[in-house]
Amino acid sequence: MNIYRLLIPFLAIAAAASCSGQIDPDDEKPEGPVTPFTLTVDKTTIESDGKDQAILTIKDAEGIVLTDAEHIRNTSFCINETGEWLSGMVLDRPNVFTSITDGTFTISAMYDGEMCENEVKVTSRNRSVYEKFHKNVAIYRFTATWCGYCPDMTEALSKVGDYTKDHSIVMEMHYNDEFSLEALANYAGDVYKFSGFPYCRYSLDTESGNRTRNDIESFVKEQMVNHPARTGIKASTSVSGNTMKVEAEVSASASGKYDLAMAILKDKCIPSSPEAYEEIYNDVIISISGNYFAMSSDASFSLEADGKKSFTREWTNDILTTDDAKDCRVVLFTLVSDGGKVIIDNAVEMPVGGGVDYRYN
Repeated sequence: MNIYRLLIPFLAIAAAASCSGQIDPDDEKPEGPVTPFTLTVDKTTIESDGKDQAILTIKDAEGIVLTDAEHIRNTSFCINETGEWLSGMVLDRPNVFTSITDGTFTISAMYDGEMCENEVKVTSRNRSVYEKFHKNVAIYRFTATWCGYCPDMTEALSKVGDYTKDHSIVMEMHYNDEFSLEALANYAGDVYKFSGFPYCRYSLDTESGNRTRNDIESFVKEQMVNHPARTGIKASTSVSGNTMKVEAEVSASASGKYDLAMAILKDKCIPSSPEAYEEIYNDVIISISGNYFAMSSDASFSLEADGKKSFTREWTNDILTTDDAKDCRVVLFTLVSDGGKVIIDNAVEMPVGGGVDYRYN
């Protein structure tokens, strides 16, 4: 027998044992990050401008950073006060916290389904410095009863968080169905050349057919960050027969040229066609002023900072004499030229026969 054939395997085992010490599966280093995980933040106070950032970092028990490019997709962060989750599966940088609301926010985090053992707090301040008035983002939603994908947008809009609902107003434009205003729909189609539904324009500034809750909330927040409200609106309405009287006042926090537009929306619109994809349609535009996409040449007005302008308008519509008027709302919205482009600056809504006062940050 060749003794070398016996010694070589023995020497290999001995060498392995000498490199690693005594071989014990329980002493092997676990693969991947080691719990517990901890959460830190680089600053605890930020400005409420939507741009100042607090950077969140997760580390494992050995100090390995888990919010780097290699690990970020496995991270999630929760803003406890709003219930909003920021996930690395959706966002490139979920560990960046910004705010457009004053307050102190408690943030928790997890890595790969394992919660961090602690939370952090970040205080956001001075929103009124960047925006005096409460802002509502006006969303023109283009849809139709024959649109098979539109119920997805309806569902997504219904699921957005309370904060987004409190800062947005949807105005639904129907196209080639029983709820459409043909002149409105045809003109909109000519202006925007949309190729399919659902389709939304946010403040006339951004367009998208994306129909997820996260997308909608991101578009609304983007408008609030990039275009803080320059105007506030207070108004009251009264009805006599088929005529509604609207008394409004617009106040500006910045000097500029503005315009005021109005619309009547109706909820609980039930389609007559059995082939409609939704049983009920809400936010349907049944009447709107002509300056809904562009500032009027004869009625636009200029205001200095802290200036105000009053309006009295009358609006005639036969629906005001029916029981359906209780399902209607009045929307007033201001337009402004921003970088050579007309956008909707702010919007308010009220029931027919009701009113709204200024809202401030």
